[in-house]
Amino acid sequence: MAVLTTRAVVDRVQARLATALAAGWTVARGHPATLGTGDSRQLAHHAYSAWSPSADAVDLSRWQGRQRLSEGTVHRSRVEVRFLARLRADSTSGDVDAAYDDEDTVRLAVLSTAATDLQLSYIGARRSVLGEGTYQLHELSFDADHRVSLQ
Repeated sequence: MAVLTTRAVVDRVQARLATALAAGWTVARGHPATLGTGDSRQLAHHAYSAWSPSADAVDLSRWQGRQRLSEGTVHRSRVEVRFLARLRADSTSGDVDAAYDDEDTVRLAVLSTAATDLQLSYIGARRSVLGEGTYQLHELSFDADHRVSLQ
């Protein structure tokens, strides 16, 4: 497994989403963590973002002996993909069903990201309704195992 930075992991996921999602999906403006919070100008149907809010080193030294700086270490980056789905007052039930389908599409797109030097695992999803019920925010979490440099 070659070295792959956290930035490269997120870039790879974003590139896959850009090619896998249908027309009408757009990358959200602003910091990815703020999608759906605060500025109402960020609220847009099918706006999405991807980022890595946390990471941990996977301690393989217990099984492999001493850690070697030249080989780096396996890193587990949490990758979070967030997207918004509009909820219309006259079609809320249908819009919620469509948002669940969108969630499946996003999950499958991320899991089909090129796996060279990277292993992605689906962790779960959170959903919340924003404002006065006009948007539903979906937050999908994945673990990305990859090797990082130690020197």
